[in-house]
Amino acid sequence: MSTSPEDDSVVVIMTTTFDDESAAQLARTLVEERLAACVTRMAARSVYRWESAGSAASGEICDEAEVLLLIKSARSCATRVATRILQLHTYECPEIVVLFPDQVEEKYRTWLLGACR
Repeated sequence: MSTSPEDDSVVVIMTTTFDDESAAQLARTLVEERLAACVTRMAARSVYRWESAGSAASGEICDEAEVLLLIKSARSCATRVATRILQLHTYECPEIVVLFPDQVEEKYRTWLLGACR
């Protein structure tokens, strides 16, 4: 395992979609555009409070099936990944959370960074 310098580091970006078809399209686009080395899709169930734009109410509690995407990318691509998610996503307010792992296996890191160039 290695701890990488900032410009050669790996990030994991999380987002969710409403179904596997939209998740597959987003995943494929990010990999084809070399913004991500790999995108893992997983079935998930989310419970959240949602207030639509302009709503003064306290919000409705939602409990819905979603698809969680774990987007493995280079730190140098993170802003472009977020921009692309915002361009392609169907949600009014898509989840975009960037995680910075402390340690990444060296061979995997080398492959991932090469795939994002």
